[in-house]
Amino acid sequence: MGIFSKWKEEDTERLQRAKALYDQGQKQAALEIVNEEIRENPKNLTAYNYRASIYNRLHRYDESVADYTHVLEFKPKDALTYYYRGNSYYMGDKYWEAVADMKRSLALDPTSQRARDNLSIMEHYIAEKKIPPPGAAAAPQPAAPSPSSQPPVAPAPGASVGFLAALTPEQRTTVSNLDPEMYEMVLAAKQGGYTGVNFVSAGSSGPPAEAGTLLFKLDRTDLERLAESVRYTIRADAAKQTDMREAARLYLKAAELNPYDDVALMSYAAALVSQGKVREALPWAEKAAQVNPRSERTRSNFERLRRLL
Repeated sequence: MGIFSKWKEEDTERLQRAKALYDQGQKQAALEIVNEEIRENPKNLTAYNYRASIYNRLHRYDESVADYTHVLEFKPKDALTYYYRGNSYYMGDKYWEAVADMKRSLALDPTSQRARDNLSIMEHYIAEKKIPPPGAAAAPQPAAPSPSSQPPVAPAPGASVGFLAALTPEQRTTVSNLDPEMYEMVLAAKQGGYTGVNFVSAGSSGPPAEAGTLLFKLDRTDLERLAESVRYTIRADAAKQTDMREAARLYLKAAELNPYDDVALMSYAAALVSQGKVREALPWAEKAAQVNPRSERTRSNFERLRRLL
């Protein structure tokens, strides 16, 4: 889900320009336009949500929280805003506040799997790091061993150093199409020293509810590449409404970044078919079916495409 795709109630032309700039990587320019919208239309809650999202990406977490809080004053039962404010709290190292917001989001929308996944990550991080509740005295932490006393870690025999090499083929598909914010949350947790080792039992087969555990097995490069791939897919989904050639280009970029994402692979194939390039699309659809053989939809789409030839 893109940061501008979740609120549509008061989506003005000015905010659409901000979205276009943001998608081009011009976050500061997008922020200036949203600020202009808020100055002229201070009751536009969608603009506050947009700005909170941009502040989050600019690592200005306190300002992000303040904007989401403003929205919640007018929409106190908005599960989505609690979810995103919780993420901003977490990224700003306010872990207990993050947990409280994620619980509020789940209470309002019990079907939200991503809120449940994020809550699990937050709670296990708090437990692993022994983070006391606000106002409680911090428990003393054991001193970390000096680097010289730590034996070097040798790679496992025959281990691959390629993209997502730490995961099984099935697990690679599991982690390939999550909300980009989930990748960023795990990155933040790992930077704080949490490895996720106690998240759930080892040897997980990787269903969606355990995606957080799998992400902790990945290094920074893999996590950033996953996030970038999904963002290309989000941009492609928006572009296909008006420009299928541009959508195809973006889907291809997503598929090249992450060859284990059956959604990106099949979406690129579909974009080629819409341009009459059925024969060119077939190998991409076949690859999608190979990557995720459990998906009935992916297999049926591949078979339907093959019958066209």
